[in-house]
Amino acid sequence: MNDALRMLEAAPRLLFVYGTLRQGEPRHGLLGGAELTGMGLTPPDFHLVDVGPYAALVPGGTAAVTGELYRVTLAARRSIDVELEVPI
Repeated sequence: MNDALRMLEAAPRLLFVYGTLRQGEPRHGLLGGAELTGMGLTPPDFHLVDVGPYAALVPGGTAAVTGELYRVTLAARRSIDVELEVPI
């Protein structure tokens, strides 16, 4: 892996969580100590859809969803996606 790719992997980014990854929920530990930066609220433009093991935000609705914002690395996000079996 070259230096530029390593820097991209390590650069923190924000992750919006609104389900089982929130504080007090069963999968919160998957965030591995990521820094909570605050609360977030989406615009009222979504449908919240049950897709089996997790919910998905789908554009085109009227729901606003409250969640938490965490600062995570790309590697941490990939790890969460794999653990939750999110199609990537």
